[in-house]
Amino acid sequence: MLKKEFADALKKLLECLIILIAIPLAIAWDKFVIHFGWNFLDVCNFVFVPTIVIYSVYSGANVFQSEKKNRAFEYLLSLPLSRWKIILYKISPRIVFLLLLLVVSVFFSVFNNVWINGLIFIILFLISLFLSILLSSAVFGFIEVALAFWLIYSNAQIINFFLWRPETTGAIVPSFLSYLISAALLLIPLGIAFWITFKNLDVKSIKLQIRPYLFIALPSILILIAFVVLLYRKYWAWAMAD
Repeated sequence: MLKKEFADALKKLLECLIILIAIPLAIAWDKFVIHFGWNFLDVCNFVFVPTIVIYSVYSGANVFQSEKKNRAFEYLLSLPLSRWKIILYKISPRIVFLLLLLVVSVFFSVFNNVWINGLIFIILFLISLFLSILLSSAVFGFIEVALAFWLIYSNAQIINFFLWRPETTGAIVPSFLSYLISAALLLIPLGIAFWITFKNLDVKSIKLQIRPYLFIALPSILILIAFVVLLYRKYWAWAMAD
């Protein structure tokens, strides 16, 4: 199974790497048409960032793609493996390739702060992974992950403002610790809902098995939304006045 998952993760990676074709196209366009004098590394970095973002979401959201496509959940659940090992085998190859992309980004100095950006990509992957059982469309998957990440980012800004005074942090951008706290507030209940659902998953329709999301994840999301609605105005007033 692990070999199959590595092959599937590699396929997803190669599909995302198609975006890198834009690098020689952009350089050729600059050289023969617009003459802006674009630097190769600048173009590479500009294209590489969306590549990692797309792979982070795409690989996590499609963890169960083959089972959904081939209606093979019954086969997956009949394997002589614990549910924990099944998830481990599915996640490991995707994490390996995501970390490989991050290593490449360090080599080409794509990011100023690799820890913050690395954390962002891990968060994107985990959000899409924890929603993967529910997702039926890649487009809606990207929209849902984007909204969830916006919620994390907004809460991180508020946490950074109220727990670490602006005069101490000196920046609007949330600190690494603020991101961790905000991400945990969403990912922990979402992860628990995902695990309970998968642990009890059977061949019945997925729609009949999502109660953990309704009773664990959804209330947590609503609380975080209320947190943003109630406190974000005060944070925004400070940010605009700064």
